[in-house]
Amino acid sequence: MNYKEFTHKELLNILDVVQSAIRVKDETGFCTILEKIRELVCADYAVCGLGEVRKDRLSRIVRIVNLNYSDEWLNAYAAEKLFQKDPIIRCQFQFFGTHLWSEAFKLFSEEPYLRFMHLASDFGLKYGIASGVNGPGLDTGSIFSFAGEKKRFTTHHKKILDILIPHVHQALLRVCRRADLLTRAALTEREKEVIQWMKEGKTNWEISKILNISERTVKFHIRNIQDKLDAVNKTHAVAIAMEQSLIS
Repeated sequence: MNYKEFTHKELLNILDVVQSAIRVKDETGFCTILEKIRELVCADYAVCGLGEVRKDRLSRIVRIVNLNYSDEWLNAYAAEKLFQKDPIIRCQFQFFGTHLWSEAFKLFSEEPYLRFMHLASDFGLKYGIASGVNGPGLDTGSIFSFAGEKKRFTTHHKKILDILIPHVHQALLRVCRRADLLTRAALTEREKEVIQWMKEGKTNWEISKILNISERTVKFHIRNIQDKLDAVNKTHAVAIAMEQSLIS
């Protein structure tokens, strides 16, 4: 990569995005990163997501992080499974890399892709650029899509995404995994009491006496806690709970 192709301001913004991607922990922060990339590639809209890959195609949408695509469009996209007719998705999950939408349109210009393009243009999604990475195990991939009503996307913007997307892909995986953990980790009040005393170093017997429950019940709660937190042992469970602010 010849970094002399970028302006000083672009290089500073690229470095800022990379550093932000390393630090980001939640979806709010991730959307801030998407906004910075949207500005770098001169787009009006930005959205990204993770999906399962089967035989070089997207078989299922796992997670969507939307910056400012129309909710009406995304709702219709999900309800009607329009990803099956989307030439950008088809191109991305078959080849993985960075491409202009126009390049995808040339590859997949027949029906039902043609009908999809006309529908998307009604929502201001006429031109764009997309990128992504095929994930671990080659069964989960990402797509980052930036769109607009005007034809302003160039090979220069492709080079910007080539630098950024590997870093942002890792950030997306981390943010989604954390969100999944928080969803799974909806501990009951009793489980929170148990893990709080685990943090204090109390034994199962001591916790049973403090909470006035049987030691068998304490063990039952601990198994549930470890399952919910995907922890290998009690110490690991406490560490995850502290990281996720489930206990103080």
